[in-house]
Amino acid sequence: MGLAGAAIAENVSWWVVVLAQVGYVLCGCFKKSWTGFSVAAFKSLLGFVKLSLASAVMLCLELWYYTIVILMLYGSTPDVTMNEFKT
Repeated sequence: MGLAGAAIAENVSWWVVVLAQVGYVLCGCFKKSWTGFSVAAFKSLLGFVKLSLASAVMLCLELWYYTIVILMLYGSTPDVTMNEFKT
């Protein structure tokens, strides 16, 4: 199935993870592991948001860097392939 098959397989695997986590929370077998929503869950949310934003900026800069390098080299050396840019 090629590229489409790989995309479908990845999508299915992520949905299996989501459904397994929802099933874990809703099954009722592990009542002591999750007692419900509380205000304490949001106590240190600001630190998590700061870390997430820094990570997102780093990821965007990495992707933009590769895009800019590819665009700069596109006209000068036509035999440059994507395999040369993989890390």
